[in-house]
Amino acid sequence: MKLDKTQKQLRKTMLADLRAVNGKLFTNSFSGLTVAVRPACNVPNPKFFHVSTAQCDFVDDGFKRKQGEYLALLRLIWEGSYCIVPANYRSIEEIGLDAMEFFVMD
Repeated sequence: MKLDKTQKQLRKTMLADLRAVNGKLFTNSFSGLTVAVRPACNVPNPKFFHVSTAQCDFVDDGFKRKQGEYLALLRLIWEGSYCIVPANYRSIEEIGLDAMEFFVMD
């Protein structure tokens, strides 16, 4: 499935919203996983982060980065389908990489 024109525009808008709150996206084409992470609140050192994921199905489809980003962002920003993860003195990069490792389906 490719993104249509509306979905492409919405992805760009959600990506800008994510960056505005110092959130980040992480992708792994080998595992087909995309992870979106953002601080739970707008403070200098947040204690919690929101994490959402999207996993591609290699059986029916190949990895499409923008489609994974769209789904992860949609779940994080519009649907509210995310996990709340404590920071535990980790950076957003460490949380994203830990989530990538945790959510990979073997």
